[in-house]
Amino acid sequence: RIIGAGSSVLLNRYDTGDASIATHRHDFWSVLLSLGSDRVFLLDDRPMVLTCGDVLVMGTQKHGVPRQPDCHQPRVSVALFFAPPTNADHQSWLASASAPAADGARPAAGGGRLAEKSAVGFAYAAV
Repeated sequence: RIIGAGSSVLLNRYDTGDASIATHRHDFWSVLLSLGSDRVFLLDDRPMVLTCGDVLVMGTQKHGVPRQPDCHQPRVSVALFFAPPTNADHQSWLASASAPAADGARPAAGGGRLAEKSAVGFAYAAV
């Protein structure tokens, strides 16, 4: 459960690949749900592709969506902004999703497992 005066929800609409958002950072955590066409997302200057249904949970990392002129389909991201509880064990938020698969392989995008991890964030592809 996420509550707090700073919690909010925002919809970002990208009609085509010409729509972008410059790299920036927030003073709070974010959960992004990606809907629509595949788009490159930059997290700490590392590109990753978010597909429809992917969820990205991140802390205060630098992030943005670069122009992709070859993309002609729309994308919407649903962004939930929040401050984690002060008593939360932030490391456990990452540990539950960052474990290797049973076969020992690192989790991968598109299969409902971890796609990319940085200091306090990870992309999680929907199952």
